[in-house]
Amino acid sequence: MTKLRTMYILANYIKKVGKTTAVLSFLSATVLFLSLPSYTNEFSVRVSFYMVIAVVLINLLVGMMVIICCFFYPFIRKQLIKVIGLMLINIPITVFYLKLLPYTMS
Repeated sequence: MTKLRTMYILANYIKKVGKTTAVLSFLSATVLFLSLPSYTNEFSVRVSFYMVIAVVLINLLVGMMVIICCFFYPFIRKQLIKVIGLMLINIPITVFYLKLLPYTMS
């Protein structure tokens, strides 16, 4: 296998990881948001908070990996930028959810 072919396979794998991470983080935030009314104790709120923080950190790591790949794999840069855009859509959703969490404790 040629070096270029190997690079292409790796770049496509990173693209798939970015898309999957974006979709899974969106789905997990949606599930947490829909379950907000059922929180009855502080423990549920803490678990949700830590889960959101974990998802944010994972998104940051994967996002940085995709951004770095944009520099090393210019032949699929457009596709990688679309993945970054998809990941950036999750930021307002996460901020909104984090702002709602303190209100569930009262």
